[in-house]
Amino acid sequence: MNMFAVVLPVGLLLLAGSLFAAYRWRLLAFAGVIPVFAGLTFATASFHDSFVFLAFSLIIGTCIGFLFSGKLTLQNFLIVSSLLCAAAAYGDYAFITKMTGQDYLMQSKDQAVSLLGSSASVSDADKALLKERLDQIIPVIKLILPFYYFLSGLFWASCAYMFFSLVLRKKLAAAKTRIEGIDRFRLSDYMIFVLIAGIAATLATMHGRRLVYAVSLNTMLVMATLYTIQALGVIKFFLMKKRLPVALLPSTVILVLLLGIEATVFTAMLLAGCGALDLWADFRKLSAPAAPADDDID
Repeated sequence: MNMFAVVLPVGLLLLAGSLFAAYRWRLLAFAGVIPVFAGLTFATASFHDSFVFLAFSLIIGTCIGFLFSGKLTLQNFLIVSSLLCAAAAYGDYAFITKMTGQDYLMQSKDQAVSLLGSSASVSDADKALLKERLDQIIPVIKLILPFYYFLSGLFWASCAYMFFSLVLRKKLAAAKTRIEGIDRFRLSDYMIFVLIAGIAATLATMHGRRLVYAVSLNTMLVMATLYTIQALGVIKFFLMKKRLPVALLPSTVILVLLLGIEATVFTAMLLAGCGALDLWADFRKLSAPAAPADDDID
């Protein structure tokens, strides 16, 4: 609790400070961001959770500053910030595991088992069953940990963007800063080869080299997520075109999440396929030169 009380205000300060620096001084902000990041690496060497929170705050704040200053599009902001968050968090996890020999995930599992063992309301059979399931799921989590950090970075980057867009709406309007929404999100045509390579390598190395399999699996999952966002962009585009409430999109996404993991995975796979299909179908005709519409909104 004491650690959280210290880390939270520091993280919020880093978020706001890095945003201001990147917005005000553009690329010169790296002169301050890089030393601060290096300092965080040493200051939180034994506290992985604290490092992840602070590093995410610094990275996302900097990227939002570049977004609001026009150095990044919303699409590049989401991709760059998520990948940087994943690289920082997984790099720290790997470093701690390598240098100290202490596995953060295994420690979390042991703490959960210890806490469960001290509970008198849980039967011994249930304790044994839960421990067995934890033993089975931890290797899977370790395998897709980079993707987990990518998703976390994507989520918090999206939340931070929406929050600061609302708070700084008047300032951005006064500066005539126009940010296109996800209805314009479209990956490069060549990215489909990354997805195909990830799928092929995952299938080919499923029972082979673990490192190659882990890299290909995480690559496939990241690309599938990006194509899912592209599909959501297509849906938002047509909602706007038909003058339907854009709020239908996030409402439907929340509903699917509430339906459970099976519905979420199935819907994500369906959307990823539709997003990849947009490469050939070009549903929004974004690849064709056209004059921007006057009524286009984020």
